[in-house]
Amino acid sequence: DFSQYSLQVPLPADNDSRATLSDSAAVYKQLADIGISKKQVVDLAYGYRWVSDTTENEVTLQPEWYFEVGDKWQAVKDAIADAQQEGDD
Repeated sequence: DFSQYSLQVPLPADNDSRATLSDSAAVYKQLADIGISKKQVVDLAYGYRWVSDTTENEVTLQPEWYFEVGDKWQAVKDAIADAQQEGDD
């Protein structure tokens, strides 16, 4: 649950590291490839995944795409991984 985490200090920017997200058309194509049509998607937005490094006591916020189907939000990356895992079963 995200609400249990809070940042105690400002996050410094790593100006040497840049993240690039695919455009929304490419994301809709990825979703269609796993059986989720554009009509099913209520909303599509980019957000950030909280990634903890407990050994360094650091947190990284990684940008990625999220989509809503019904009342449920899910990371596109997670939906693709789930679909691939189901295909392997």
